[in-house]
Amino acid sequence: MPIHPAGLQTHIWNNNLKSVLLLIFYPLLIIGMIWLLAFVSGYIYYGGSIHSYDGIINGQTAWGHQDTTLQTLQTAVRLANHIVLNNLWLIFTIIPGWFAISWFFHTEMIRKLAHSRPVTRKEEPVLYNLLENLSIAAGITMPKLEIIETHARNAFASGIDKKTYTVTVTRGLLNMLSKDELEGVLAHELTHIINRDVRLLIVTIIFAGMIGFFAQLVWSNLRYSFIFSRHERRSGKGLLIMIILVAVLWIGYLLTLSTRFALSRRREYMADAGAVQLTKKPGAMM
Repeated sequence: MPIHPAGLQTHIWNNNLKSVLLLIFYPLLIIGMIWLLAFVSGYIYYGGSIHSYDGIINGQTAWGHQDTTLQTLQTAVRLANHIVLNNLWLIFTIIPGWFAISWFFHTEMIRKLAHSRPVTRKEEPVLYNLLENLSIAAGITMPKLEIIETHARNAFASGIDKKTYTVTVTRGLLNMLSKDELEGVLAHELTHIINRDVRLLIVTIIFAGMIGFFAQLVWSNLRYSFIFSRHERRSGKGLLIMIILVAVLWIGYLLTLSTRFALSRRREYMADAGAVQLTKKPGAMM
């Protein structure tokens, strides 16, 4: 069977197509989580008696003989469908709102979280010149350069356009690597910018952060309920639903992280290959 040759750019295009398909998964995941929570809540609350669908959605309850498992499942499914369909407008308002805030203010958020600061040529001439030369070789505008004063050894790229593209390195990495090795790291991060990986990473972080935030919020509320259960009377069904909500949110959070790792795995290989193309020093990159 003949093997068709494929260049580095072909791999990048194929990876971008797969990435777009995976990103569609995020909104569907959020809708699926809401549906699942509504289904479980309906099954727990309405599992003991017969309720008409119209009665449930209008806040009415028709008590009668014991419901069968099939009837309970059908009731829970109808309730979940009703909740999701009638709240799609809210879902597609919150998600874009959260996304817009994170999209436009991510640079400030990252800077505050990482405790990084901008670096000038006068402060770090070797580091600055290396990034500038690599940018010239790649034919792109030099991204901003920032440093984190920590002994940890790390580097990352961020941003969504030419105005916000940034390469950040730690002091520990600068002290550890030789000039050629440091150039390889900078070329690796620069390739992430060239391939638009950083923009994709921002999107995945936004969705993962959204689900993680709500998971932490509900988990804190659940712990509060257990600690103050003697002073506040909470039903067993309510606590059970909160526990299930926490489980669903954390499962969703883990799925977003898994998707993020799936997106970034091949991109790391592409960034390594791009770094070797820029520096022509595979030994230093290795």
